[in-house]
Amino acid sequence: MLFLTPEKNVTDDSENLFRNITPEWAWEGSTGRGVKIAVIDSGIDYTHPELSGSVRKGVEVTVNDCGQITCKPGFHHDAYGHGTACAGIIRSIAPEVEIYSVKVLGETLSGTGNVMIAGIKWAVYNGMDLANLSLGTTKESYYPVLHKIADDAYFKNCHLVAALSNTSPVSYPAIFASIIGVKAINEDNPFNFYINPCPPVELCARGIMVRIPWLEHGYFTTSGNSFAAPVITGITALIKARHPYLTPVQLKTVLYTLASKWENYGKIKPLFYNIEDLSRISRICQEKLNIYIEQGLLVPSGKDERGNPIFYRQSVVKASRIHILSCQDFSVPEIMKKLC
Repeated sequence: MLFLTPEKNVTDDSENLFRNITPEWAWEGSTGRGVKIAVIDSGIDYTHPELSGSVRKGVEVTVNDCGQITCKPGFHHDAYGHGTACAGIIRSIAPEVEIYSVKVLGETLSGTGNVMIAGIKWAVYNGMDLANLSLGTTKESYYPVLHKIADDAYFKNCHLVAALSNTSPVSYPAIFASIIGVKAINEDNPFNFYINPCPPVELCARGIMVRIPWLEHGYFTTSGNSFAAPVITGITALIKARHPYLTPVQLKTVLYTLASKWENYGKIKPLFYNIEDLSRISRICQEKLNIYIEQGLLVPSGKDERGNPIFYRQSVVKASRIHILSCQDFSVPEIMKKLC
């Protein structure tokens, strides 16, 4: 038997191999336009100001007394608020994505495994680019069928992003290697995410004490892995919109490359943008940004050595939210209230 020996250890060049994958390469100028995302959850309030115009349509999955599954197309209400929250987080990061509500949970934020499976199948087989799964199951009996669906999604180029259970270290489908599993950490900047030091769930993202849209056009501050998954879904949408050819394994490689090492958690120095950078990345003209600054809606983080305003990276998200609300003719006081 012939064994071939490489001329050098490929791991020696692992950092050089990915050195060109930077945040600028990955998502600069991207708004998520053209990316279809299924939010598989409790429904979505498509009239919420944070979501106005972004929810295209949806499907409500139900089961009758005989166990027959039905997928009813059309708009529907949010039975709990959870789906609206997840959709709002996604849109705050990727403001021009197309969101599709797949309702599988009820008023107690619970549902059956078969209904959840039907909802995931709908997303996979109806042309979704991404599916946000801030839900799952710990029941072993669902492992085989969920694993099969995750593999189908992988080969159909549908990227599944799933939250780990808040109460169990093992939940499906979050632990499957073919999807992107996420858990929550305390982090202010949604663009700072980390490689999880304790797999199989792979990434850690902002999800502790986050302000989220809720029922009756309201807002709510809470924590949970459920709200970390849509952060990664939003970032993935930015990447997918800019690089639509990426397969699930390639896209996961990009996320891994951009994720910080866990030992750097809490040590990352903030990245600042000047107003030209902020305009280029957010795709909001400088004239508009200056108006938002004058109105007190967008507050610079400081000034550079020349006295020009500079902004934290998360200002991209805030500027996008301000711009969306401003275009919906909300007054300055109303926008201030929604940002608080």
